[in-house]
Amino acid sequence: MLSVLKDYILEEVKNADYLAIQADETTDISTHCQLVLVLRYIDIHNNVQERFFEFIPLQNATADTIATVLLERLSTILHEGQESRLIAQAYDGAAVMRGATGGVQCKTIRVSGNFDPTTVREARGFVRMLEDEDFCFFLALFHKIMPHMDMLFNQLQKRNIDSVYITGIIQRFTDSMQMIRDSIPSLHGEYSGSVQHQPTRKRRTLGQGEQQRLATEFPDSPLETTVEADPMLNKAKLKTELSLIYENDEFKACSGALTLFQFFMENNLQGTFTETASLLKILITTPMTTAESERCFSTLKRIKTFLRNTMTQDRLNALAMLSMEKNLIRNIPDFNNMVIESLTK
Repeated sequence: MLSVLKDYILEEVKNADYLAIQADETTDISTHCQLVLVLRYIDIHNNVQERFFEFIPLQNATADTIATVLLERLSTILHEGQESRLIAQAYDGAAVMRGATGGVQCKTIRVSGNFDPTTVREARGFVRMLEDEDFCFFLALFHKIMPHMDMLFNQLQKRNIDSVYITGIIQRFTDSMQMIRDSIPSLHGEYSGSVQHQPTRKRRTLGQGEQQRLATEFPDSPLETTVEADPMLNKAKLKTELSLIYENDEFKACSGALTLFQFFMENNLQGTFTETASLLKILITTPMTTAESERCFSTLKRIKTFLRNTMTQDRLNALAMLSMEKNLIRNIPDFNNMVIESLTK
């Protein structure tokens, strides 16, 4: 049954335009490291699918080991020449997320022919942080505090100090902190004002005022960023399509990427708005970070119990697949006959 389900999922992935993977490593009660692999894609019926694929045993939880194992699995999921269909990776765990050069994501991206040393997605993440009002405020606040902290630390490391000296430097540090504390209202006004004048990407839905602005003023900067991050998109055609969408009241009623995509499919508009449909597929296929999805509704949350049990690997994979993908089993026509045929081979 496990092989039949995996073959069916691989066939769905083969017919999908884009694929995202989610991986999470944990340790079971026998202290063995295991990695769960979840595939996210849009099937031929235009439904978003998040399929459990398998548990992978690990020798250790280092980034090199996990990257090697994932690349081996991806070579069986995506055949040669199809690597560009992998448009997103989401990981959890300190080992896989460590550093800009040592993490699993970076090691996996390097295998791609489109690897960019100055990762566009990392840059976009930094931009989002710099546009966040709270982040900018605390960045400015700690920029003022940390020099005093460093100076106090270095002064206290001296060997030839006494209680009088320590009392003096502590008092000066306290006075400096009080001055910074008194300046917080003006600091908050300064940085909140500067951030408010920057475009925000935090909201997933557009208000009426924002929609009216897009109808008269095309957002060229976000378009440049999008095409740079996803070079498979045709910039000129995408701009033309989006301009029509922003001007049309019927499209304005769609509150998000998934709603707009479903509207396209229901009205057979994907052939007319080809680039926009591709962009929507990329946005929908891209998962949230595994640390966040595990707290919400993701398949990753449901498989934690299986990951922390100790049993043989084949049995673990089979039971997890049957539990997580029971709806898929019900929807596969002639599933029982397919299982019988696989057993007779």
